[in-house]
Amino acid sequence: MDYFKLLVDYAVFVLPTAAIAYFIIGIRLYRQHAEKKYRYFSGFMFSAASYALGYFLALNANEESYFLAFRSLAYLGAIFVPAFGILFVISFTGLKKFKGLDLLLLSTSALWWLLYVTNPLHHFVYNKLEMAFAGGFSIASTQKNWGYYLIFLYFLIFLLFSMGILFKKMRTAKLNREKRNYRFLLIIMQMSWLGMLIILMGWDTYYDPAAVTILIISGLMGINEVRNDLFDLSVSRWKKTVTWIEEMALLIEGSAEIVAHNQQAEVLMRHFPDQKKLIELLKAGNESLLLNIDDQKCHLTISHAVFNEQRAFDSYILEDQTKKLKAESALKESEEMHRLLVTQMTQGLVVMEVCVKPSGYDLVCLDVNPRFEAVTGYSKNELLGQSV
Repeated sequence: MDYFKLLVDYAVFVLPTAAIAYFIIGIRLYRQHAEKKYRYFSGFMFSAASYALGYFLALNANEESYFLAFRSLAYLGAIFVPAFGILFVISFTGLKKFKGLDLLLLSTSALWWLLYVTNPLHHFVYNKLEMAFAGGFSIASTQKNWGYYLIFLYFLIFLLFSMGILFKKMRTAKLNREKRNYRFLLIIMQMSWLGMLIILMGWDTYYDPAAVTILIISGLMGINEVRNDLFDLSVSRWKKTVTWIEEMALLIEGSAEIVAHNQQAEVLMRHFPDQKKLIELLKAGNESLLLNIDDQKCHLTISHAVFNEQRAFDSYILEDQTKKLKAESALKESEEMHRLLVTQMTQGLVVMEVCVKPSGYDLVCLDVNPRFEAVTGYSKNELLGQSV
């Protein structure tokens, strides 16, 4: 068995599988309409899928014209990956961008790609192209022109820009979750330097490292989304669930930090500038809390549920029982005053219930006061339940 050929076949046919996976991930994220960063990363994944599919088809092309056509599809992805990547990083980090930046980047990339595909001889990209076949696949020996290195420069700008923003955000982020996500993106982007080194050293005559680099980075980002909720999809689902409820709601990751809360919980967040104290109170397992908020006593009942076991998300719903307890207290006071009025009045009082029967009706004694017992000479126990 030729294990090397088997390995090559496996590596090549990973490309269409990855393309399908990236299309699915892109569609899944695009359906999250809450924030633009989902749409930008969807565009990034669609571009990566286009690159992977075009590169796979080019490897299976048996003529130069087909090879160039499929490479045009690959370049479509290659040109749009930096554009969507820049927009994604800006949106993901919350950096303010000038109006129309997305339109500028995407339209420039589109015109750039049209320039590539409308060049009949493709001398803009390659000075020389020689086709060879090995192991059932097409191998192109190319001599690159300056148009190819413009894409290289585009990727370089994307990497330097993104790394600068991510490094700054990682140092200034207050939440551990944000620091962890910024650090992860910063680390996986370092893989791109290896691919660029291979291109600059001229070791890419028969092999394009950009395809593998884009596939690995996109794959790692997809894995990190599944494992660590990189794009806060779980948090977004939780927010949609608790946005319109009247109770205070908080989402806590482990024992570290409050990652989200609804509008009703703002008063609680203001009362606890130090989140650790609030987390300790909630994690103590108490069913209720008595707090003095804005010079008013608040009786809060606590409901706890595990929202996401993998991410150790705990959801807490706090219901303010203050008005309910005040109403119950007022009712008890009213009942006590009524009882005192009845028991201490000088007139005899009897409470009767009218029971309707086919033959007429009866009056059944339900209660009497002490004065009625004294006047009639009958005790309360003797009168209760008796009919007249």
